[in-house]
Amino acid sequence: MGDKLMKKIEFSKIILCLVMLTYFVGFIFGMYIIYTLLLLSSSTSYISTALCGFFSYVGAPVAVAIAFYSYKAKAENIEKIK
Repeated sequence: MGDKLMKKIEFSKIILCLVMLTYFVGFIFGMYIIYTLLLLSSSTSYISTALCGFFSYVGAPVAVAIAFYSYKAKAENIEKIK
């Protein structure tokens, strides 16, 4: 019973958690940049373009990691059912 409680954490879960942590840190950093730039300047045309690029740069790996983990979990669950 103790072995079931102390289940080994899978490597893919660690990677997924680190990627999600990177995304949220990047999001918070982006919000800080928006706040700072809005206080410093009155022109916001370049801010939205820069942040769109930044969030897509951070968000693309997150989408790939979630898709990979979902596919892996699906394959493992199919094996368990058989």
